[in-house]
Amino acid sequence: MGGGGPADWLSPIGEDILAEGVKFVLKPEVVFTVTRKPSSYMGNPFIVEAALAWGGGAIEPSDKPIIYRFANKVPLIYDEGNDVVRKIVDEIDWTQYKVKFPAPPLAIVVHICSTKIPYASAGKEAIARYPR
Repeated sequence: MGGGGPADWLSPIGEDILAEGVKFVLKPEVVFTVTRKPSSYMGNPFIVEAALAWGGGAIEPSDKPIIYRFANKVPLIYDEGNDVVRKIVDEIDWTQYKVKFPAPPLAIVVHICSTKIPYASAGKEAIARYPR
């Protein structure tokens, strides 16, 4: 992200470190990561990073993907069902990827870094809305 652009001061985790962290904590059989290019929302730059982890010993089978959410490297632990991350994950047709619920060991980690995170609650526990 060089070049003096408006997102230069953001601090993403980075795909390599995100993958290593997911491997260390969740011990999956496989992990995929992606860092999207910087974008902006209402003039505020943001970067979205995600990891998908499958299998292994620490991911509990569930009736839908387990989601771990972070904003500016801080875990978001409340209101998980009320934010855009859960809504988007629930909209995915997982059968296209031969993933059938209930019970696959699937976890998704999402990190959003921005100069201004639009939280949905006064407690700053859930991410409100970012365009997809």
